[in-house]
Amino acid sequence: DGLLEARVLANVTAPLELGRFLERLRDRYRMVVGTEAALAEFGTLPVPYEEFRRNERRLEDRLRVLGLLHRLSDDCAFVHNPYFR
Repeated sequence: DGLLEARVLANVTAPLELGRFLERLRDRYRMVVGTEAALAEFGTLPVPYEEFRRNERRLEDRLRVLGLLHRLSDDCAFVHNPYFR
C-alpha cells in the first residue's frame, strides 16, 4: 500500500486517467501493469493476456480501496492525489 501511495503522490498532481497513470509507471519506473504496458514494453505478451488484465484490475481495486482512484459513470477510472485539488 505504501508503495502505491508513494507512486501516486509522486506522479499525480491532477486527476489522471488510469491508462495514462500506468504509462507513467512504465516510463518512469519500468513497472509493467496491464496489457497495453506489457505490449509496449515487450512487443508480445510473455504470459497470457488475461493475467495482465487481472493484474490491472487488482491494482485498480487496491487504488480504489486506498481512496486514490474513482471510477466515473462513463466507465473511466481516474487516479487522483488527495493532497492536490
